[in-house]
Amino acid sequence: MKVLCPTDFSECSVNAIKWIIQLLETNGSGEIEILHCISFRKRSDVFIRLENVLEEQAIQDMNILLEVLKDLTQNVKITSNITLADPRTYIVNRSQIINADFVLLGSTGLTSLKDITVGSITEFVAKKSEIPILVIPEGTEFKVPKRMVFGLDKEVIKEKVALEIVQDFMEDFKLDLKAGQVLDNEGDEVSIDEAYYDVLGIAASQVKRLNRDGKISKVLHQFAKEENADICAVVHHKLNWFGRLLHHSVTKDELFDLEIPLLIIPD
Repeated sequence: MKVLCPTDFSECSVNAIKWIIQLLETNGSGEIEILHCISFRKRSDVFIRLENVLEEQAIQDMNILLEVLKDLTQNVKITSNITLADPRTYIVNRSQIINADFVLLGSTGLTSLKDITVGSITEFVAKKSEIPILVIPEGTEFKVPKRMVFGLDKEVIKEKVALEIVQDFMEDFKLDLKAGQVLDNEGDEVSIDEAYYDVLGIAASQVKRLNRDGKISKVLHQFAKEENADICAVVHHKLNWFGRLLHHSVTKDELFDLEIPLLIIPD
């Protein structure tokens, strides 16, 4: 399994990288590329070239990080990449170039304003990426995951490969799966695409009804807590409830309030 791990060297992003290394170690193998993008605006030539200063510092920071990480693993191959580029578009493109299975992101970065980080990096990548995104909440301590909860919607699955990704993830890390569907109205009935049964063996009768009472993140977190789950997964359709969260500024960071890792599957 290959994972692209963008970092701004913040505590949250470094913790996310440590988390994924420990996860891959449980599987006995894996590969990560640690990516740092230097984004800048060109200054007048009469001033010191800012990108050179930033690149020198990034190289130092990367070397320190690599030293720390090498003590965490014997089986995970670690490479690094420092580039001058807009992190939003470069992360999406780079994940395809290296044929990554996942992109790993921390929920926050160096800024203390959460919505800036989520809006400018994590949110953008989640909307644009054709590769699954694994978001690790700030301060998450690694423990071997045993169960995943899957937040389902009523949208038709366009490509079964989206669910096959979940299936592969479960098999690789030997995860149990519990599914729930967030419903807005009391009279709504659980209804899911037959692809969930074809690929994952999930029938509508096995899906727990989750009544929306406030924030979706609160509902899913409570579901995960009740099921003693370690990871939450959602499929990202452009127009489903998760897609709408990523398009409305008022609630764009709502789902990122989850206190366990969030796997976002594009469809």
